[in-house]
Amino acid sequence: MRYGRSVLLAVAAILVAGCAANVTTTSTSAPRAGEAARAVSFELLSESMLSAGRVGIMTGTADDGGMMIELRGTGVRGLKALYGRLRYDPAVWAPGTLTPAACWGSGDSVLSLAVEREPGMLDIGIVMTRWDRRAGLSSDGVLGEVKLRPATATRGNQRAASAFDPVQVPSYLAMTGLDRHTREVSLAPKVPGDYDQNGEVNIADLTPLANHLGETGGWDLTTIQSVLDGDGNGEINLADITPIGMHFGQSFTWNIYYGQVTVATPDAGLLAHVDYSTRQGNPAAERVRLVTTLAAIEPGPFYYAAPVIDGVLASGGDIVVESGPHPVRFYISNPCYSLEWDSVGGELKYQHILQCDGDLSGAVNIADLTPIGAHFGASGPFPHDSLEWYADLDKNGEINIADVTPLGPCQGATLDGYLFYTTTDTGQLPPAYSFPATAPAAQVSFLPSGESWGSLAFPSGAYVWLRPYVGDPTDIINVGAPSEVIQIP
Repeated sequence: MRYGRSVLLAVAAILVAGCAANVTTTSTSAPRAGEAARAVSFELLSESMLSAGRVGIMTGTADDGGMMIELRGTGVRGLKALYGRLRYDPAVWAPGTLTPAACWGSGDSVLSLAVEREPGMLDIGIVMTRWDRRAGLSSDGVLGEVKLRPATATRGNQRAASAFDPVQVPSYLAMTGLDRHTREVSLAPKVPGDYDQNGEVNIADLTPLANHLGETGGWDLTTIQSVLDGDGNGEINLADITPIGMHFGQSFTWNIYYGQVTVATPDAGLLAHVDYSTRQGNPAAERVRLVTTLAAIEPGPFYYAAPVIDGVLASGGDIVVESGPHPVRFYISNPCYSLEWDSVGGELKYQHILQCDGDLSGAVNIADLTPIGAHFGASGPFPHDSLEWYADLDKNGEINIADVTPLGPCQGATLDGYLFYTTTDTGQLPPAYSFPATAPAAQVSFLPSGESWGSLAFPSGAYVWLRPYVGDPTDIINVGAPSEVIQIP
């Protein structure tokens, strides 16, 4: 469940009192509310970075009737990051401001963030920038100040609590990989705000951000900098705090499916659930990968990774791009009008379907932009043997700029040929038949769509289907899914 949140961003605002040990606080009584209403508690979170000491709070009353809460340290040594959780009565109080004390430094030497995790629960964080190069604070006294405002002044402007809406979610993966030989699937998350890469967006995500603040460049997707550049502008700066607030409290895992996933049928084709217990890599130095091994590999490339956000399956998903020694990215869907018997010529014809091969060359490359340009703006539905149907790479019935997107994951795909199968025994038809026990009747090289193999002879009444291949066709790793089956008249 996601709640409406108040997000408070403050950078190096200075308390007049600083970090002196002798700080005078205001009275803890309040003329407008009883003691129960003023009750507030503080928990120092385990993500804090300090070698010794305790942190507590003292409360007082602001001039406007709000509550002032001082964060006070006792015997604090080596403090580089302070993360805490305040609890209060949300019917009385709402978040106001968080201000770090002067001892943290000035300018861009400190980051701070306060997010209302849910009504009555405020997570706060103050962290040194470049903390790995600086000595931690050693001090008694005020470390920061939080102001709570009367709830009646602010609650009406907050969003109502609502469940996560699974429609039209963006991609939360930077890279995917499927090695058919090892059956290993790897996912490289790009969850906005999850800068420590543990699958949850929380206050501790300030820590890695603070350590790289100010860095600029064009970063490879494998680097920690690409993780921390939350808005993708090539600079790690204060704006990258915003994704933490926007996604605060969200948790992420993934489901792996064989075939396109739909929210209506979340268990259909489900192969594996992947969470951060499978994490590989150093989250402080690089983008991590979530790795799992599938029990079996199905022919064809229909593998998807769908995000599960706050326990709710999101619609859509990312295609898992094959990354093994023989990346096979062709597909023959069912039905796909791929086979046709020409009774006049006595020949078997087929419709060539290589995913993203818009120019029907047998390879996916930059030249596949040409048919998109030639038919740009056309809208369907398109006949399945038309040039427009091939140029419509995302198969949504419209040729537009979105058809360029599928070229990325398909780039470099090739199709070497087909294996033809025939039988008169319906018990051997797909999917009941086995590979390679059911031997192909013929092996042919790639031909452009619409051409035929006149030399292939099939007896009347025989059932015929084909499977595409790349590389060595005796290895199932290199062979795609079967087409639909036709019967020779």
